[in-house]
Amino acid sequence: MKSLDSVNKPEALANCDNTSDANKPVSTTVQTALDGKAPLIQANLTATRAPNDEDDVNFGYAVGSLWINVTGNAVYMAVDVTSEAAIWALLGLAGET
Repeated sequence: MKSLDSVNKPEALANCDNTSDANKPVSTTVQTALDGKAPLIQANLTATRAPNDEDDVNFGYAVGSLWINVTGNAVYMAVDVTSEAAIWALLGLAGET
């Protein structure tokens, strides 16, 4: 049985340059698919105030983002994150049933 070291490498492999993954090009098809992905949803789970209209897309919030006011015991969800016109819906207060 031959060892892996004794197997002749195809010429194509001999010309590989071991480029790191971070430096490899991405195809147009892959980049288009990545561009179409929804952004990660930002959340503020330790806020000490209610959200306002400036807590918007410019701070990474997206529709569905959660905001928990730990001092006011309130939970909000972003329903519109337009720049400087964000709208947050109060989902409820802690202790409510």
